[in-house]
Amino acid sequence: MHLHFSILVVACAALSPHSGSIALRPDSPTTYSISPLGRPNTSIKQVWSKDEPEVSSIEAKGEYILLRKGHANHIASVLDSKTGKQLFEVTSLEQSRLQLSPGLLLTSRSHNQRAARLFQGWKLSSGDLLWSFVASATASLGGTLGDKFYFADEEAIWCADIPSGKIVDSRPVERYGGRRIVSVTPGRIYAGPVGHEVFGLSPGDLSSGWRHYCDSYPHIVTEDGFLGTGFFFGAVAVGKDGKTKWLGLHLPGPRVQFAREAPAVVDGVFVAGGQIVVGPEIHILGPYLFGMDAETGKRLWKRPMAPSNPVGFQDRVAVLAGHRKMSTGHWDIYSGRLRGLEVRIEILNARNGKLLWRSRPIPQAERNKSPLLAASSDTLILWTGTKLIAYR
Repeated sequence: MHLHFSILVVACAALSPHSGSIALRPDSPTTYSISPLGRPNTSIKQVWSKDEPEVSSIEAKGEYILLRKGHANHIASVLDSKTGKQLFEVTSLEQSRLQLSPGLLLTSRSHNQRAARLFQGWKLSSGDLLWSFVASATASLGGTLGDKFYFADEEAIWCADIPSGKIVDSRPVERYGGRRIVSVTPGRIYAGPVGHEVFGLSPGDLSSGWRHYCDSYPHIVTEDGFLGTGFFFGAVAVGKDGKTKWLGLHLPGPRVQFAREAPAVVDGVFVAGGQIVVGPEIHILGPYLFGMDAETGKRLWKRPMAPSNPVGFQDRVAVLAGHRKMSTGHWDIYSGRLRGLEVRIEILNARNGKLLWRSRPIPQAERNKSPLLAASSDTLILWTGTKLIAYR
């Protein structure tokens, strides 16, 4: 049975700008001083901005930024993260899914009157279409490894040859609905959730591998395994061998229900939004941003806020923090989106959760739009609801 909560943020007070011994001094509308430990002269400055009135998602990797935009979310726009210059865009992407992969923009769009999906790979440096092929209507985007493309649908996890699209390997799975994430590393292909399980399969032979009942998405994958969040069990860390490193449900202390948006791992700390669940009648405390040791799951800190889009920025954590309720304040635990709240960017010490820097409230032309945050290399990318702004 799935429990659904709509959380009203009522009692999250705004944090004092003079918390602890750190001075937060606005020098100008776009420049703020930071006093992080050991780096007293560091500052964050706006490096570029551009009008972008219709953005529904941001992804950033390396030197590239991917925007999904347009009134029908039908445009993929790839930007240079250092300058904000648009490199290319792909249109007619209604009912689409988008993803950055090493050197590639991957797109998946409805095809043949929604009876199938058209997968395409675009070269990031030029916008050239490199390959395309058709898959089932329920197929989800995955990732590439050499000349192979891995993805999943309701029936199986698949490996296709690039550029022909010919299926060269597969692993049948039980039929379950819902979104699946397929993440690729040289040593493992991670796919899930399938029901409540994540599969860890060998790239050379999808029949070889393991399945882990962890009720989680494989949000963050490394050579050592994956970390992610789910709903009933909370957060989880699983090794490359399929063995549990830690499971949120079994950790000491009160149970934490984590947001399903992707967490961040910074300086060995797992950072995610969540709320504390107390008692058999399910009383909710929070929401909070939590910091946990990525290897052991030990809770290091929690900070009261309605958090959205936690990302690693240099060796720190950046997050959109909702505090003061503007009207009918709302934090969505499924997506992490913030609506009707006074929202600021906050930068925290990853090891102890201390506030290092906080922006002024983000201006939003429409309060029903949730701001978005991403990080690319050493650049923070913010969408306010009307503008795209880069800080460095």
